Amino acid sequence: MDEKLAAFEIQLQEEEENEQKKNEKAILALNARKEALLKEKKAKVKQEIKKMSQQGASKDEQEALLKEHSKDLAKLMNKMDADRMRMQSSLEERLKKKREEKRKAKVKELSENMEENKKEFMEVQQAEQNRAQAEEVCFYS
Repeated sequence: MDEKLAAFEIQLQEEEENEQKKNEKAILALNARKEALLKEKKAKVKQEIKKMSQQGASKDEQEALLKEHSKDLAKLMNKMDADRMRMQSSLEERLKKKREEKRKAKVKELSENMEENKKEFMEVQQAEQNRAQAEEVCFYS
């Protein structure tokens, strides 16, 4: 039973690694989206500053826009980092729960198999004992 359980643990570990690889891909996609958004926002603010400059806006107005842009970028980065952390912790919880459930089910299955084998063995022993007694009765009769 221990050998089968150990083999099952290895299988669970492999499944867990595959799930983690999928999650890493999702996180990489999230990071790529984050980078694209940051690049887009920087280009947009650069364009707005240029437009403001051409329209004769003061340095204070331009700095206010840059300050607002910095706040927006910080919010965006915090949100995306929080999303990434949430994805990671969600995966870890799911994997832990899945592993526990599968392990519990496997232990139950192996225990039931062991009980069934024990029962079959006892039935064979009893049948053998009954046959031996029947032969004894026939022999002495």
